[in-house]
Amino acid sequence: MDSAVRDWLVSNGLSDRRRASWARLAREQGDEKAVARSEAGVRALRRLASMGEERRRAWLSRYFASRGSCDAREVPRL
Repeated sequence: MDSAVRDWLVSNGLSDRRRASWARLAREQGDEKAVARSEAGVRALRRLASMGEERRRAWLSRYFASRGSCDAREVPRL
């Protein structure tokens, strides 16, 4: 989730190439857990990008407000 938020905020060609490179490396190395994390990150980024502006702003506000807590249950779901 953190990487999806970071990538949405940065959202440029470099972040796209980095994600693709990490996913390719994970597949080449047969690291199924890393592949699954990469795919989950892409799905989260797509959901975040597909939100309307007001909904995304509200979600990001809740997300950043929860970052000070150590309780993962407080982080809003995408």
